[in-house]
Amino acid sequence: QTEAGVNESLPSRELDASRERSGMCPGCNNYFTQINRHIHRCQAVQAMSSPKGGCCPGCNSTFPNLMKHMRRCCPEKLPRSSDQDAIAQQRKAQSPNDWLESESVAEAARASFAAMQDPLERRALELRFGLDQGG
Repeated sequence: QTEAGVNESLPSRELDASRERSGMCPGCNNYFTQINRHIHRCQAVQAMSSPKGGCCPGCNSTFPNLMKHMRRCCPEKLPRSSDQDAIAQQRKAQSPNDWLESESVAEAARASFAAMQDPLERRALELRFGLDQGG
């Protein structure tokens, strides 16, 4: 040991910073001998950290704008916005305790409309929310 209390047998921190290690890139899944240098430049690593980016389930590649890529690569795996029931069921499955059934909401709305004092305002709300048509 030296006077400063540093062990001379250990490599200095300056040497550690200049050394490159080899390894697999988590973004593009390629092997590099200078992985530190590659990770700073890798577009796949940058895409993984971007808010819209991610890994495509069709081709298993990483893109900065995943939805734009998936429209070309694997449109069958995109969620369909036209299927509202499937989307609602998926969201309900993720948090089942946070959902109210539509029947109970409609029943509570009918009860609140019936409790209104003004008959004109009550009728306006009933027509607005379609209670005259079974809504």
